[in-house]
Amino acid sequence: RKPIIVAIVTDYEEPIPPCGACRQVIAEFNPEATIAMYSTKTKKLVITNLKQLLPTPFKIKQE
Repeated sequence: RKPIIVAIVTDYEEPIPPCGACRQVIAEFNPEATIAMYSTKTKKLVITNLKQLLPTPFKIKQE
């Protein structure tokens, strides 16, 4: 099974995106996954996808 949504919840002023290493892992498991970023402090929600956050991911060529 592939994850269909990844949620990042923080108490910072602004929602924060996943780090580069996490973006790469998401790309390897499900590049179509939705990413939800939420700030509990400001109640701000940002919905995005991996293509917007990681437009050119590293890919290992499989034979």
